[in-house]
Amino acid sequence: MTSDEIGSTFDWDVSPELSEPELPCDDETISRILSDIAFRFTEDLVGQSGLTRDIPTVEKWLSDRGVPDEADTHRFALRLALYRRFLRAALYTLHSTTDADLVELDLDNDWNATFDNAYEVTGDEGLQPLPIDHLSSHLSEEMDSVLLALRTPLNSAENPASVLANSYENIVSQEARREMGQFATPTSVARCMASWANSDPRSKILDPGIGAGQLTAQVLAAKRSAGVDSPLRQIVGVDTDPIAISMASISLKLLDGNESPQLRCQGFIQYSPLTYENESYERERFDGVIANPPYSRHQSIENRTKCDINEIVSRETGYDLSGTTPLYGYFLAHAGEFVTSGGKLAFLIPSRILDAKFGTPLKKYLLNEFGIDGIIQLEEETDVFPEIRAKPCIFFLTQGEPSRDKHTRFVRVSQWPDVVDAHDFLSTDSLSKYSEVEFATEFAQELLSPSERWSQYFSETEVESHPELVEFGSIATINRGIATGKNDFFCLSKETLEEYPIPKEYRKRIIRSPKQISGFAVTDEDWYQWRKDEEDVWLLYCRTASGDSISREEIESEVVLKYLRKGEKEGVTDGYLCSKRSPWFKVECQEPAQILGRYMNRDGFRFFRNDGKFRTLNNIHQVSLKFDCDQSHVNGLLAYLNSTFVEKELSKHSDNYYGLEKLEIGQLESVPVIDPRELSDGQLSKLDDQFRELCKNDEESRERLLQEIESTINEIRGTSAVSRDTQQ
Repeated sequence: MTSDEIGSTFDWDVSPELSEPELPCDDETISRILSDIAFRFTEDLVGQSGLTRDIPTVEKWLSDRGVPDEADTHRFALRLALYRRFLRAALYTLHSTTDADLVELDLDNDWNATFDNAYEVTGDEGLQPLPIDHLSSHLSEEMDSVLLALRTPLNSAENPASVLANSYENIVSQEARREMGQFATPTSVARCMASWANSDPRSKILDPGIGAGQLTAQVLAAKRSAGVDSPLRQIVGVDTDPIAISMASISLKLLDGNESPQLRCQGFIQYSPLTYENESYERERFDGVIANPPYSRHQSIENRTKCDINEIVSRETGYDLSGTTPLYGYFLAHAGEFVTSGGKLAFLIPSRILDAKFGTPLKKYLLNEFGIDGIIQLEEETDVFPEIRAKPCIFFLTQGEPSRDKHTRFVRVSQWPDVVDAHDFLSTDSLSKYSEVEFATEFAQELLSPSERWSQYFSETEVESHPELVEFGSIATINRGIATGKNDFFCLSKETLEEYPIPKEYRKRIIRSPKQISGFAVTDEDWYQWRKDEEDVWLLYCRTASGDSISREEIESEVVLKYLRKGEKEGVTDGYLCSKRSPWFKVECQEPAQILGRYMNRDGFRFFRNDGKFRTLNNIHQVSLKFDCDQSHVNGLLAYLNSTFVEKELSKHSDNYYGLEKLEIGQLESVPVIDPRELSDGQLSKLDDQFRELCKNDEESRERLLQEIESTINEIRGTSAVSRDTQQ
């Protein structure tokens, strides 16, 4: 086989006399040879009288495959028949090397009869007879000799699944593949997805739209590398396209020739997770699912079929899915019913699911039944699917009701990075390694609402695009509380004062920890209760009434001096911060702020009204408005700050450390908020009243009141109300 390069294409010259290939048999070349051979020999057959009579018998089969009306049916059928003949020949040869009941394939055999017999012997779905197979009986002996010869370069391919998938994509028109939703997964993406679904090498894996086997081949390779015995027994593949089944069977047997792949040629939705075993129905379980399902739109599915699919998946999941759900949405929900608790799912699907109306019940299903570990969104210009305009995304899921501290990572990439391990890619510490990452953030999963547009989480909220918002730092001064250098010494309890009765002028009331705060307003009553509970409620504050620092000589209280000597004896002065201060006991001067906020938390951000005018330590942010304001301005802003919208924005700006969210001053200053001065009297009054109610009511009423605040805020922002409680 030789070629003359013509521009970016090749004109192949096939000659049985050549014994050595004159081209390097890399994967791309092999794919090109297979597809070009199909086109070349098709032209030799078009117009034959016998073939013309046979074509109508396969037209229904072709129609079911979504052949475009404008396609040349004769040529299309011949190309598929020739490619299918090669696939069966290659798969037969792989079986014949280990099965003594199969004779060696040569030009004297009746190939179709030989393949049909092998199907009965092996049960391999890739060998099953199809209506299109009899068209290949018109091929010449020369053509069959070429097909036999092409087995050798395929066997030496580095990635046979990609070779076969690329050949198929060259043979079958893009329009036809779009109708069936068939688009191959690049190896680098497949490897990453396999690392998630196959987290444990012993996992039993399901591929519900196996195609040529690109995803499953990566799973199989990982299992073999881990030393798993008979890894093919741990993999099940399903596909409605028998040609895809043939390609997948070859791909997997070339990686593990000792076993036969477990492949099902049927529609995945009709493949029930319930199986009848031991005189009762049992659920077939998998530890992982890896999928690049068909991208077929709901409009391309017949109404009766669509209704049947919707009824099946809605019934088994318990969620009323939309009748406009695309096939890939049904695949996602249906696949979830096969997975064991704690099992992993990696799904590559169009990003439309994030925002479209049909996605609402699907997202509700995912939020309730899975931990959504991460979603990676690929920009349209990425080279993952160059032939389609859909912006793809990858869902990484863990089956089981998510814990309250479960976080979801959103990552946007400009190009697909060289990622090997999905767990590593989704970790906070590893993302900085990848220059392709344009944006990444993390949210508590319980904050996500199924009715929202999830695409908003793949980028910063731009103040410029929201005229009702301003950066927090433009309307408020934000500081951390007082850093003492030794809290156990500078923070005083009632018990401490009984031993050292420090006068009032040398101490100030404080909030020692945000954990002490239970409501949305910190009051004198709270402080008295803390004091009663023997908690630290004062701060040693050696300053004048005007806040000026005082020296040791200016301290008139002998009790204070005695307490300072105690601190020096215990080594308080050796601490870094104390050793840098003069005098060492001079904590910084701070006035009480109107609004307080958590600096670090595990349960979500919250902001409080400082009714008791307390000072705080540096574990609390202090927020003082830059303008003259009354209580309604403070309450209106606090209502907004405690909304779900702001909490999500804070999550975008904050850093996550092993489940703890940390928010630095600079990050908080850049968060978009409302300016309460710009609200109408009615809006401000409504938020003011709602926040006052929130401060007065108990824990049981808070969710309802927060929902009311949420509705008001969404009205102000011009959006529809979003449910805060996504788990009902």
